[in-house]
Amino acid sequence: MEIEQSDFERWLPAGREFPLVFAAQSWHWIEPEVRYARARAALSSGGLLAPFWNRPRWDRSELRPELAAVYREHAPELDRELPMHPANELTLDGLGDWGAEIDAVAGFERGEVRSYDWTQTYAAAEYAELIGSISETLLMDTRRRRELLAAIRAAIEAGGGSLRMSHATRLCLARAEPDASSELELL
Repeated sequence: MEIEQSDFERWLPAGREFPLVFAAQSWHWIEPEVRYARARAALSSGGLLAPFWNRPRWDRSELRPELAAVYREHAPELDRELPMHPANELTLDGLGDWGAEIDAVAGFERGEVRSYDWTQTYAAAEYAELIGSISETLLMDTRRRRELLAAIRAAIEAGGGSLRMSHATRLCLARAEPDASSELELL
């Protein structure tokens, strides 16, 4: 197995084709006119494009009110629409209309969306470590970040020591049309 490290926008398949192109939590960061042409150029005929996203289901979290209070006190400037913010009201439906998007792109057959619900239990320190690793938290002032993470740990400890979090995964699928790759030009 050979591993190449490159930005997707700059990577060239060099005539190679693959049965699968997937993107975890990142597809939306690539310009639409680039992402589809690059993906189709890398896919074999009938190959599968499979970007996916995971979102917490805050509406199912027993500790949501306590964690939202922590954010209000220690990080009121953080955007409530960020997925890991406990006040987030967005659902997977807010990720757009994959069917309409893929229908507007040359080289792919009709898209399909699948959703999967799952849960994970985090120890207080484990969840604080996770929150400490995401960009909006990393960009905070060091002292304030430490205070936020300590308050998150304390809220989870006070709530029983662990956070059982429901999540949903949205998997978007589209097959590469046969012989369409020759019609697409890499940008």
